[in-house]
Amino acid sequence: TLALRRPIDLDGLARRIDADLAHAWSVADLAAACCLSPQRLRARFAQALGQAPLDWLRARRLDRAEQLLRHGLALEAVALQVGYAGASALSTALRRERGTGARTLRRRRALRAS
Repeated sequence: TLALRRPIDLDGLARRIDADLAHAWSVADLAAACCLSPQRLRARFAQALGQAPLDWLRARRLDRAEQLLRHGLALEAVALQVGYAGASALSTALRRERGTGARTLRRRRALRAS
């Protein structure tokens, strides 16, 4: 039954992902890191978090991107550091997923600094 299954070590997986956000992680890569098949990983994520593994990964990437942008790093550099192909891709993802843009995040930083 589901209750008897070993839970996913989300903290361990998060540490591994965060150490290399620029990597082109696939569901297969994430599953291998958890010693599960991709199908089982999807099922465990759905059970534990109510979301798909790649949605969780995208949220981690965007969280880190927001942090870096608030610290004043350039959009292109941040995009590459967190696994996006470029500034345009990251900017689109921020607007779509978070309803904000890089300029707004940098402005918030400038307001806090003044």
